[in-house]
Amino acid sequence: MKNGLLILLTGFFLLDIAGGGRSGGGCNRAHGGRVTGTVQFHGLNCQPGQPDFNVPPCTGPYPNYKIEIYKGDGKTLAITAMTDPNGAYFIDLSDGDYVVYTQSGPMESNRKEHRFNVQGGHIVNLNLEISTGIL
Repeated sequence: MKNGLLILLTGFFLLDIAGGGRSGGGCNRAHGGRVTGTVQFHGLNCQPGQPDFNVPPCTGPYPNYKIEIYKGDGKTLAITAMTDPNGAYFIDLSDGDYVVYTQSGPMESNRKEHRFNVQGGHIVNLNLEISTGIL
């Protein structure tokens, strides 16, 4: 009987560690929220459906784009995520201030800063635009 109880308690513990039973992919929304949006690349005006249509360099939703979210200091990396095939993303975060940088010109130093705050279960919509400035 003791072994059965131990296995049962261990199972509940493992379920809790894995985030089972929590909404938002394991984020406890009482102490955090979600940032969601799409990433668009602005580049060449290619025709969708053509064999040479790819984003980038063509304008459109940016699939498999790596989003890096920094803490409010702008230097400490908090989390990374990838956009889906439609350029959409969502990330669950703890309460706090965050920053995302995007490319906004041809030089690496041409970055646009996107600051946002996550609080108590709210959803922040943050659509991002990536541009090399070369069309």
